[in-house]
Amino acid sequence: MFEFLYLLACAAGIFVVVQLVRLTRRLIHRSAAVLNASLETGLISSGFIANTAYLVLFVLIFRICLV
Repeated sequence: MFEFLYLLACAAGIFVVVQLVRLTRRLIHRSAAVLNASLETGLISSGFIANTAYLVLFVLIFRICLV
């Protein structure tokens, strides 16, 4: 009985991980589509994206150095 519950818990864990991966992929694709549409319509500029990327990179490096 314990083995069956263990297998059931493992199967549920694998199912949850697969669903989270699917959800993450959908969110990334939607975000990329919105970003692409914003760039095409001129709502945001590529310079803004580059500056934001540099800022995020700086924050990550700063955070790693503090740890």
